[in-house]
Amino acid sequence: MFVPSALERPREREQRVFVASPVESVMQQSAEQKAKAQECVDAGVKAGFYNAAWAAALTTPPTIIICRTMPWAKRNLNHTAQALIISSAAIAAYFITSEHAIMDCTKRKSMEAIHAKRQAKADAADAAAAAAAATQ
Repeated sequence: MFVPSALERPREREQRVFVASPVESVMQQSAEQKAKAQECVDAGVKAGFYNAAWAAALTTPPTIIICRTMPWAKRNLNHTAQALIISSAAIAAYFITSEHAIMDCTKRKSMEAIHAKRQAKADAADAAAAAAAATQ
């Protein structure tokens, strides 16, 4: 049975030899963090699927034409090889695009959070200055 380290007794935690698994740190995340992460993953999946479809559509005609016109390709590339060429382009496009989209989304979200913290800090300083000026 999986028991997070936060629920273990302190004595057991001190005697523990192994490092906590990443699953335990994920379980301790807030619901807001999970929602932000899921939004970024959804954006990555959508962008990856879109580009994978385009990659498959754009690599299919040249692959089929080459396999039917070039003598070497006609002899050596059967239907399985053609499908592998097309699907490898689509898979590569999916993973590259989804990774890029996820990284862009997380960067944008973290920059928004930093900007919000700075704005809140500036607003608090302005409010304190206004309160100090009002008391004088």
